[in-house]
Amino acid sequence: MTFTGATNNGTTSTWNYSVAKLDDKTKDLSHWVLALPSCVKVVASSPASVVDLNKADPTTGVTGIKWESGVANGGNFSVTIDASSCPGPIQVTDVTVAAKTGGKGVQYNTGLISGPAPAICPTATKTSVPPTVTKTPVPPTVTKTPTNTFTPSNTKTATPTKTPTNTFTPSNTKTATPTKTPTNTLTPSNTKTPTNTPTPTKTATCAPVTVAENGFTSGRDDFSFANWGGNAGILTNQQMVKMFSTNVSAICAAAVKADGSCTLKPNAQTWLNQINATMGGGRCDAMAVTSMRFYKGIDKITDFRADATKTYDLLIDNMRGQIAYNFTLQATDPVASARVTARNQLLKLTIQELITSMNSQNPADAKTIFLSQLIPAGDPRGSVGRHGHGLTPFRIIESCSGSGIYKVYIYDNNYPGNATRYVNVDTNQGTWNYTLWGGMVWTGSDTDTENKLGIIDVNKYSEPAQVPPSLVDGTSSTDVWIAGMAGDAMVTDGNGQALPAADVLSNEDPTLGQSISIYKVPAGQSILIKGNVAGATITQFAGGTSSSVEIPANTTNAQQAEVKLEGAKVTSSVDANVTLTNATSSVKMEGVTGASLTGDKVAVEGKGSYNLTVTNITANGEQETATKSGLTITSGDAQYVSTTDMSVKVDQGNDGTIDESVTLDKVSATTSTNTVFLPLVIK
Repeated sequence: MTFTGATNNGTTSTWNYSVAKLDDKTKDLSHWVLALPSCVKVVASSPASVVDLNKADPTTGVTGIKWESGVANGGNFSVTIDASSCPGPIQVTDVTVAAKTGGKGVQYNTGLISGPAPAICPTATKTSVPPTVTKTPVPPTVTKTPTNTFTPSNTKTATPTKTPTNTFTPSNTKTATPTKTPTNTLTPSNTKTPTNTPTPTKTATCAPVTVAENGFTSGRDDFSFANWGGNAGILTNQQMVKMFSTNVSAICAAAVKADGSCTLKPNAQTWLNQINATMGGGRCDAMAVTSMRFYKGIDKITDFRADATKTYDLLIDNMRGQIAYNFTLQATDPVASARVTARNQLLKLTIQELITSMNSQNPADAKTIFLSQLIPAGDPRGSVGRHGHGLTPFRIIESCSGSGIYKVYIYDNNYPGNATRYVNVDTNQGTWNYTLWGGMVWTGSDTDTENKLGIIDVNKYSEPAQVPPSLVDGTSSTDVWIAGMAGDAMVTDGNGQALPAADVLSNEDPTLGQSISIYKVPAGQSILIKGNVAGATITQFAGGTSSSVEIPANTTNAQQAEVKLEGAKVTSSVDANVTLTNATSSVKMEGVTGASLTGDKVAVEGKGSYNLTVTNITANGEQETATKSGLTITSGDAQYVSTTDMSVKVDQGNDGTIDESVTLDKVSATTSTNTVFLPLVIK
């Protein structure tokens, strides 16, 4: 597969690809999928394609545009997108591509290829000179020799190389003066550098004073590349096994293989999928922590690039794996518990602790900052929902000695090389604010239960990660993860009491991925979500099982809906996609209003037809999958899914007697596969 160029059509852009068979012995393609960001709208494609930016392809797990007609022997493909709803200019970057061959079994590979993605935020330039543009308009060209190719096969795919094109000008060009802009070239517009909200003033007769400085230096100790979204560099199966190496039996359904991977238990696979979906919105917290760990010598830069002398020398390809690993540690103890404690500390104590740690030369005292923000429906800032961000502090200036009003200067990994950004903190009022981009200001206070500023000890990331108790069979611990939900939905326990989020996985850009709010639910308590649940995925992990409810964004009446989770039972007032898992089975029902799992039996609730997928894991780690589309629930009847014999039992009239059994269509058994996107080092 080769990226052959992109053209600007004014308000849209067209992206072109070529697919070719290697030889006559190569299998025909069944379909291929190109990842697209959720903020774009597909306005045309050639040949005809399937687009669902809210749902991943069930075979490859990639969300985007899918070509499955006329692909057997390859050909030329194009997609035209409208990115006017994206947060920044479209740029060429590595995106995920996946291809499945025809024939029996699930045979597919996933790799990277040049494709469209919006800048997470305007990229800061080191000088005020506008970006470089070419002097003479040159039309896009198709490379004669494919260099940015992705070849589907039954082996792991090497990382594709990048082919320079003349169709996009990088948005972070440092120097050069502008000349005439080509008409058939996508050139990002000049970005405006957001300015921070002015620090509250306090009458004083003295000058500002630096009260803390740790020596972290922009252009040396930060990363040269910006925070990125999408799924180029996500947590792999092997990394998850390594992370929980002290208790792999809790997550693996069979023995660990020679390559370090295992067949994950269904609930553990659901957990991994949720982590990676969140990572699509940015990796800011992990970049903040990782850069500080390098600066303090906790991790070695040369483990990731042998000739590097400073963090700024590292390339994004060197760091994808480790950043994905550190991102995931947010959701595990001891890091997760430390973040919860830090969220609830008074700002005055937080700043005092940060000043002490920054003035210490001891690596054991190194800390970074995390922010959380709830943006409610109707807020003029937009981006409704819960979000988080991670920052690396390097200097604190007090407006006047003893004033209690501070500017905390930080490295924001959305702005590499920029040492001018800061967070305002007033410890007298117990308030803080920070401007991200485009004038969007986040604020919080000691009395605000949702919008918090906290600090985290980066040495916590060195301690062994614990398997979340809710993933362990037989435990009473319950976690509820809610992704992609609007800020006006109410989350309550079984007694009608509102539940505040215990934490938010740091992810500041909802247009690129789903932010996840994590709720700790008392054992045995049900949870009710009321309000706008359009586009939300609600997942409960409890005692080695999981219950997941996905509400497609275009679902009728989803703006005023109710979803209830009671142990292994799920009910919804609107049609939903429900997935229930236990230690060895996963049952997914698309288009139902509820389901409950008891032993090897799932009771299905619905008002019409639904699609069903059942996956069992055998003792030797093989996955057996069976499906059935267009199953119908007749009013007054009851239906049960048997995971043992992979069938649907129909009880007509719901009188307790099984009147009909429908056998599902089995898919060939496969062993669990794992795709490693890039080389990585796990510390």
